[in-house]
Amino acid sequence: LRVVRDGDRGRNARVLEMVPDQPPAKRVDRGDIRERALFGLRRQPVGIACDAVAGAAPLGQAIGRIGCLLGGCCYGRPAQGWLAMNLPDTRGAWCPRHPTQIMSSLADLAIFGAVMLVERRLKRSGRGFPGAVALLFIGLYCCKRFGMEFLREEHPLVLGSLSWAHAASLVGLLVVAIVATAMTVRRRATRGAVASPR
Repeated sequence: LRVVRDGDRGRNARVLEMVPDQPPAKRVDRGDIRERALFGLRRQPVGIACDAVAGAAPLGQAIGRIGCLLGGCCYGRPAQGWLAMNLPDTRGAWCPRHPTQIMSSLADLAIFGAVMLVERRLKRSGRGFPGAVALLFIGLYCCKRFGMEFLREEHPLVLGSLSWAHAASLVGLLVVAIVATAMTVRRRATRGAVASPR
C-alpha cells in the first residue's frame, strides 16, 4: 500500500487515501513502514493512549488473579474465620488462608467499574484532561495493592510490616498526586487564557 498525501510529506500533510502500491521493490522504505504503523495515531497526546490502556488494564488484571489462584502464587497469610479458604502456597502446603487472589480480582473489577464510570462522566462533562483516567486507575490500583499487601504472606519486608510493594504503592500515589495537580493547574491556566483574550 502507498499513502497518498495532500501536499508535501510534512507533519501537516493530510492523508487522502490508501492505494495499492506498485510491484514490490527489492528495497523497502522504512519511512513508509513507520507511517503505516503509526497511521491514525499521530498527533495524539500520550495521555489519550494511556487512558485507552487504563480502561482495559483492570479487567485484564482481574482475569490474571484467577490464574494466580489456580497457580498457587500471590497467596495470603494463614487465617481463621468465615473468610478463610483452604489454599496452597507455592510449595504445596495447604491451610486456611486469606483468599488474596480472589479479593484482588474483585477489587480489580471494582476498579474497572469505577474507571469506566468516571471516563463516561468526564466525556459527558468535558472536564478532565488527557491521562486523567489513567491516573485514576494507577491511584486506585496503588491503594488496592497497599492494602492487599498486609494480607499476603510472600513478600520481603523492608521497614517493620511494610514491604517493597508498600513503598512502590506510596511512590505511585505520590506521582499520581503530583501529575494530576500539575495537569489540573495547566488546564485551568489554558482555559483562563482562552476565556480572557487580550
